Amino acid sequence: MKFLSNLTKEKVQTTHRASLKKGGFTLIETFIAITILMLSLAGPMSLAQKSLKTSLMSKDRTTANFLGQEAIEFLKTLRDTSVDWPTFTALTASCIANNAGTCKIDPVRALIISPKFSQGIPTACTGACPNLYYETNGGYYTYTQSGTTRISPYRREISLEPSGNDEIKVTVTVYFPSGQPIVLKNSIFNVPRY
Repeated sequence: MKFLSNLTKEKVQTTHRASLKKGGFTLIETFIAITILMLSLAGPMSLAQKSLKTSLMSKDRTTANFLGQEAIEFLKTLRDTSVDWPTFTALTASCIANNAGTCKIDPVRALIISPKFSQGIPTACTGACPNLYYETNGGYYTYTQSGTTRISPYRREISLEPSGNDEIKVTVTVYFPSGQPIVLKNSIFNVPRY
């Protein structure tokens, strides 16, 4: 009987040790599993964050590019609607006389708010040109502040430089906080009218 009692005791102890070994995760194993899980999620989260930042910077660059192109196209329109080349150069004289200074143009004011090109005549900036305002109702940028505008992060500076009698070199620089400024260059020529 003693033999049976010892055998049963030994079996119970062996079973108890085996159940302790199979009994689940230890605290260290749990921490290791959580660490592996966190590391596996950190990569995609970092990638998503960088992707969002790149997307926002791309949006800013595209808007800055459009604002620069708008100024160049407006100057061409101003040239095309002027009576002749001397009239156009007279309209832009304050910027040309600014001697490597910068100018601002408000095409929206000239075309939408007050449909007179005289409102869009390039005017010299004293120091750095101011930031543009964003019109929330119309979805456009302007220098005219109203109750529905908010200051935008974009600042547009235009430089006009005569090159001979029949050409004006235009450089438009648009500054924005999320990247390097956009610089667009173009030339406006005295195009003969028939």
